[in-house]
Amino acid sequence: MVEDLSWFVSSHCANQGHCVQIAHTRSGPFIRDSEHKEGPLLHIRMREWAAFLAPTQP
Repeated sequence: MVEDLSWFVSSHCANQGHCVQIAHTRSGPFIRDSEHKEGPLLHIRMREWAAFLAPTQP
């Protein structure tokens, strides 16, 4: 399953390294270190992701 994920990184981080990559799924995003792509993944449930992003929304 993880091999099939589409990863992206913020345009604010382009070519700087030291970033995280995110792959969205129905159950919530997976997050990984852009410099250690084979390392551990963090999976966050959609409810927690929405709560994390809420303060950034207008």
